Amino acid sequence: MEMMVSKSIAAVDDDNRVILKRCTITDLQLGGYINASFVTTSESVSRFIATQGPLSHTSEDFWEMIIQYHYPVIVMLTRLVDNYR
Repeated sequence: MEMMVSKSIAAVDDDNRVILKRCTITDLQLGGYINASFVTTSESVSRFIATQGPLSHTSEDFWEMIIQYHYPVIVMLTRLVDNYR
């Protein structure tokens, strides 16, 4: 649980969270954890991923998620640097 907190800025809902299929040994112990959730809308069949910007120690997980799920667009709704992270 402590590792999940170190990988997250905000909490993620377990019902729709993104799970990494291929990950490091540490991530396997956490069940492929990345702080990201699938988002769907009633007007669209498209699925989106909402996630925090990668931290220095989670950037590999972030790019692994992009490769696994083949999402063509990434939108960042946060500042490039937030509280020096």
